[in-house]
Amino acid sequence: MDNIIMEILSITKATVKVLTTNHLINYSLAEPIVRKELHNMPDGSVFIYCLVGDKAYWKDPNNEFRKNLKLTGVPTLLKYGTPQKLVEEECFKAELVRMLFTED
Repeated sequence: MDNIIMEILSITKATVKVLTTNHLINYSLAEPIVRKELHNMPDGSVFIYCLVGDKAYWKDPNNEFRKNLKLTGVPTLLKYGTPQKLVEEECFKAELVRMLFTED
């Protein structure tokens, strides 16, 4: 299992989609695109869907997502342990999502 799409504080490569309840419009645009591209993930990969909490928690500059993962926006799709990530409107582009899932 070289390509692991794991939870936020996991080890090795991981992809985590992150959103807040106040970003439902962006999420509703990104979710069908991301789900459609999931079949492009390498065998043995794991995809973890993660909520970042309510607006107050997300806006706190000291929340775990901002501190540990350096997240700046939602939704975010990232390959954990690498600099590869898509933020906000980038998650709406199937070709970018596909590249994130298929490239090392």
